[in-house]
Amino acid sequence: MQKKRVVAVIAALTCLAGYGKLTASTLENKPMPPGDQTVSPGSSQPMLGAVMNSEIDKVRRLAERYQGLDERDTGDKSTPMIAASDTDQWPVVEILIDHGADIWAHDKFDITTAQRTAHQPYPAWLS
Repeated sequence: MQKKRVVAVIAALTCLAGYGKLTASTLENKPMPPGDQTVSPGSSQPMLGAVMNSEIDKVRRLAERYQGLDERDTGDKSTPMIAASDTDQWPVVEILIDHGADIWAHDKFDITTAQRTAHQPYPAWLS
């Protein structure tokens, strides 16, 4: 239910802001294997490390200090919000949104969090 609420908020904001159509995403929502992580937990990017390691309390503490909300992964340029949505960490996504993370941030392929979470194209009435 929480995922649907976050996706609905992001989708509504996308419509209101006049951004173009979201395309269907074929990305799987599963945790990133350790070999795929380009940010180590002890690196200079603490928020990304906390998200990738599912450390919700650490994410909350960093967010309350507004640290690393829009950090960029050195590999694919994803943000903590993109990493959290990719791994179905919806409470983390909510924390990041509540503390001002950029919901329009995109990775090196110009894919946003909303596009990653949308598994279907927009219904015709939204086009």
